[in-house]
Amino acid sequence: MTDLSVFSNLATIGGRSLYSGSGISLLILKQRWISSLQFQSLDEISAGNVYIFNNSGLCFYNTVNWTSLFRTQSQKVLIRNNRDPKECTQQRMVCDRMCSDDGCWGPGPDQCLSCRYFRRGRTCIESCNLFDGEVREFANGSVCLECDSQCEKMDGNTMTCLGQGPDQCVKCLHFKDGPNCVEKCPDGLQGANSFIFKYAKANNECHPCHANCTQGCVGPRLQDCVGMMDRTPLIAAGIIGGLFIIVILALSVAVYVRRKSIKKKRALRRFLETEAKVAA
Repeated sequence: MTDLSVFSNLATIGGRSLYSGSGISLLILKQRWISSLQFQSLDEISAGNVYIFNNSGLCFYNTVNWTSLFRTQSQKVLIRNNRDPKECTQQRMVCDRMCSDDGCWGPGPDQCLSCRYFRRGRTCIESCNLFDGEVREFANGSVCLECDSQCEKMDGNTMTCLGQGPDQCVKCLHFKDGPNCVEKCPDGLQGANSFIFKYAKANNECHPCHANCTQGCVGPRLQDCVGMMDRTPLIAAGIIGGLFIIVILALSVAVYVRRKSIKKKRALRRFLETEAKVAA
């Protein structure tokens, strides 16, 4: 173990309980095996003094602006008998070039107290991925942050997004609902008073369905509602079936009337024949 990276997530030393009544909140003494502190998350020592003595292999300690971590003017830092900074430089135990003049806790761009240019997470970098890179970013001051996943990755000299959130995309990857880029248009989303249904136009913008649509739609009209579209074939089939029944009934009535007429004619013919025989 050559560092104190087990404390890499330590952000604050509160100093509520000071060491041995001497006012020390951070004491590093006779740790010959450590070469760097690697307190990369430490940004405040609220109270107490810092003593770093007799650590023969320790480098980087001299680069840290300790007073920038203190919260009171009475706090002190005492550093003695650690590894000579010249030896550290000869062994290339120096801060990364991405670190600012505030110093560093150890080697690498993730150990800087502050960055010379930009920061992505804990790591100092030269620039954000504004126009290239697998994941596109925007710069919030000196911090690089990812564009929203619903932003379409742009090419050339065009940024993918202007800020954080789905409403900051230059162009949407899928659909646009109001100011926001979304994966799909709302389909039964719970609103204030009812469910929200929308459809996508040719430009991939989401627009509201007709107010009476309860299952979604493909357009703005009432007949574009999903339920209405599902009933259309049934209505057509019902109309055709009704017309067929009417035709059958009409034909049946016509046949019945014709048969009855034929029977009357035959009965009349037999009556006339009978009368003729009687007269003869």
